[in-house]
Amino acid sequence: MSDKKPVDADTLRKRLRRYAGLFFVLGVLQACIGVLTFYDQTDYASEQAIGLCLSGVFLATAAIMAWNGSRFASLAILVWIIVDLAYMVAADGILAPGIVQRIIYLLLALMMSVHSFRHWSVAHKSSEGRVRGWAWTRWAGLMVLLPIAALTAYGLTLPAQPVSESGGVLSGRDIPSHHLSWMREQDLLYANETPLLFYSAAGDVIAEDGNILTDRYLGSWWNDEDGELASDWIRLGTACEIKKTSEEAGILVYDISRAESEDILTLWLPDEDRLSATFIARLKYLNARHTNEELTAACAEDRPVDWKQVARLNGIPSGIVEGDDIDISLRQWLFGNNFLLPQETPLWLHSTAIYAYAETGTLMTETHFGGWEEEDGVLNSVWFKHGEICAVEPVEQEEAGSGTLYRAYGPGDETWVQFSMPDSDPTSDARVKELKALTAQYRTEAHAEACETGPDDEA
Repeated sequence: MSDKKPVDADTLRKRLRRYAGLFFVLGVLQACIGVLTFYDQTDYASEQAIGLCLSGVFLATAAIMAWNGSRFASLAILVWIIVDLAYMVAADGILAPGIVQRIIYLLLALMMSVHSFRHWSVAHKSSEGRVRGWAWTRWAGLMVLLPIAALTAYGLTLPAQPVSESGGVLSGRDIPSHHLSWMREQDLLYANETPLLFYSAAGDVIAEDGNILTDRYLGSWWNDEDGELASDWIRLGTACEIKKTSEEAGILVYDISRAESEDILTLWLPDEDRLSATFIARLKYLNARHTNEELTAACAEDRPVDWKQVARLNGIPSGIVEGDDIDISLRQWLFGNNFLLPQETPLWLHSTAIYAYAETGTLMTETHFGGWEEEDGVLNSVWFKHGEICAVEPVEQEEAGSGTLYRAYGPGDETWVQFSMPDSDPTSDARVKELKALTAQYRTEAHAEACETGPDDEA
């Protein structure tokens, strides 16, 4: 026979209240964070902040009810966390720590529900015959929980409801495929861009006008007086001020100024669309994320941008980088694009890019010379083995720059790579001479013949 003593109601009540106290603190913290982020939308859109507030109020209220013995409240918290976890798993771009956090909450809510039902059962079998706690809190709490639950259920069904292709803001995943195809054909959306939000006042006839936010640009297009397609674009990070200028006929109009330009991009969004606020909040967040101290200062002081400083702040030096000084992340990028082979030794690299090395660059190794350039979202490159280059000549520039422009010609009329060497670097001339010397050193009779007659198409 077992001497194990059954757990009494007081012990179960204490355990239950530990869990309830934990969820009460969690709810209060969520509500506070929601209030703070509603007024500071750096990381959250206003609807996300409201969601945090509602979730916090729900958890805190249910925790108070559970503290006073409500089995319904314990189950409500459990179901709330299950729905939150399911929604997070179904969403895009959610990181693993968020999932782990919800699983921990789920286990705690499950334990609280178990203790709630055990406490109720043991309490009714005890001499008191009832559950201790303020019964009125259990009923008053229902008046708070049910409206929040109903509002949340309605909000969760919105993404599944059909979205009209006319008159509404569309998220990137809801943009029809034929619209995306047309944008790419017109070079309004590059292959390496991700569309985030889109609106056209013309409905399904988006050739007449459109506004789009991608992970790199904000753009707007329309038909000009001659019926030709015109467009205006701002790279994220260079927008100075986003100002609402008018609100009439159901349309919100925003004027967006940019660094080092007096031109204004005008953005149109529908007034009563819930995604319009998300569009502006996401634009502000991404612009702040992609800017840096130099762009911010140029906007504030209304002065020209020092683009060399912008490049340096983005990790791109203005001078020539020695092969040994190429950092690991850049080497991995070069390896990943087959611009540098594992057995090769880089001698030097130079880039006139501003935001990322993928924009343009030149690389010389002990066996190859070449360069790359991103055009219309596509990364193109040309490479020569040493000895294959026919000539290296300076190129006249239409506008005076901070470097000397060269072109290395290979066999044939269309085989060449253009590169710039910085005038500020005293080794620039020596690098060009080194390239010519390696070309002469490795040139064979076959190379010389190919430069005279053109490439052998059958080879």
